[in-house]
This record gives sequence, structure tokens and C-alpha cells, in this order.
Amino acid sequence: MCGCTRRFELVGGCVPRWWHHHGGKLRIVTAYESRIVLLASAAEVNIAKATDRVDAERWSVDWHIVHNYHSGEDDRGRRLFTRDKLALAFGITKANGCESLQDHAADREVYGFFIGLGCFLNIPGPGTGHDGDPNVSILIDDELRQAVRKLLGL
Repeated sequence: MCGCTRRFELVGGCVPRWWHHHGGKLRIVTAYESRIVLLASAAEVNIAKATDRVDAERWSVDWHIVHNYHSGEDDRGRRLFTRDKLALAFGITKANGCESLQDHAADREVYGFFIGLGCFLNIPGPGTGHDGDPNVSILIDDELRQAVRKLLGL
């Protein structure tokens, strides 16, 4: 058990209600020192060092979710993460108090960027856990955590 005090926000043991089970289907297809690509049949996540001089110390996290191939319904998004936010999101570092732990089961959260509980991560925030949510769910395993460490130079 995760030890979470907000048991009503969890399903199936310690899976947060805001997390979509398709997050477990994302797999690393590219992992370089400058870029990580996660891919599944209905979602893609790209994490890369920002190339703009203004954002030199930021990492771009882009996602694309296809809700319905036939109708073309999809959602896309982008957030620019600092090193600290990206490390926290993927559970590489621990929070010294979160910017916003709202009324959700979470052990880390930065409002508008991510919410996480253990190996479960949603970018940019919580959803319903059902099809049609505009956020992307990611299941963080050791391979992904190591790839993010490498990307951050840690």
C-alpha cells in the first residue's frame, strides 16, 4: 500500500482516480541525452531540452492524445519545466513542500504542470481517469526514471 491518507481518491489499491490506465501502455522509443520519446497507440510524449536561448535551462514536455481516430478528436499540450520541476515530476527528487497539493491523492504536485503519486504521473494535472481527458497519464518505471536522469544530467 502507498500509505496515502486520501483512500477515497484511490481505486484498485493505490491507483489514483485521476490517472488513466492507458498511461501503462506508453513505452520509451527514443532516449538520448537531449530527448526522450514515449509512444503508445493513442498517445505520444516528447521531452526535450528547450532550444530557445530564453529557455536554455528548461525542458519542453509535449504530449498528443488521440481520443477518436475516425472523428479526429485529440488533445495536445506543452509545458516548459525547470530542472527541479521535471526531476520532481518523475520522482527523482522529493518535494520540500509542494506548490499546491489540492484535494487529490498525490505526493507531489505543481499546479498546471503535473500531479504524481508514487509511479503514477499526470501532465499537466489531474483528470477524471476516463477517456476524453486532455491530460496525459504516465506510468514511471526504473527505465524511464533513468532516462530522465540522463536527460537532466544527473
